Parts: sequence; C-alpha cells; structure tokens
Amino acid sequence: IILAGTGFADRHQRIRDTKNRIQYYLIFSVAICLYMFTAFSAGISEKIVDLIGLGYQYRCYYDTDLNQYLIPDEFIQDKFNNKTKLFVVADIDGKMYIAPKNKRTTSFYFTAKELAQVSCNK
Repeated sequence: IILAGTGFADRHQRIRDTKNRIQYYLIFSVAICLYMFTAFSAGISEKIVDLIGLGYQYRCYYDTDLNQYLIPDEFIQDKFNNKTKLFVVADIDGKMYIAPKNKRTTSFYFTAKELAQVSCNK
C-alpha cells in the first residue's frame, strides 16, 4: 500500500526520473523491514497475550478453590491471606498452563472451568 502510494505521489508530482523512484521505494522498504523486525522481536508476543487476557500474567485465587487441583508447591509463586499467586502462561478454554517459580515456561497444566480470580493485593 505504501509503495503504491509512493508511486501515486510520483505521478502526482510528475517525477519521471527512475532513479528518484527507486530511492523512494528503497527508503520505504527499509522502513517496513525495520518495523517488521521490531514487531516480531522477543517479548512482543508475551505482551499481546497479556493484553488480551489469555495469560502470561500473575493471577491470584483462593486457596480453598485451588486445593482440589493438587498444584505442586514449586508452581505456587506466593501465598498470603488465604490466596495463592500463580504465573499463568496461558488460559485457553479452561485449561490453565502455569510456570514454576522464577521461570516463564510452562510445565504443568490443569483444567479449571469455574475458578474465580481475585485481586493479588496483599
């Protein structure tokens, strides 16, 4: 679209020189490539998953609700005021993938359709 717009601008300004047109195309091509490199760099996908609420975030639940899932202690980030803090990598259709302490990769999942999330404030 940008390249087509550049071509239209060339016609509009009556720039007939091929050298100038190639320079415009190269400049816009480099700008597009630089944008693509930053759009797919590390950390962007995690931020998108966090923003849309699918996971990659800390979540807290009541201890009484989580006891039935027998979650190992290595996956519990913190416990306070009858709440358990977990790092949820992904929560898709009730399947929660959680990560152990100080890691961001999942190695445990459980199915929880009716699990009420609470605030993580202490």
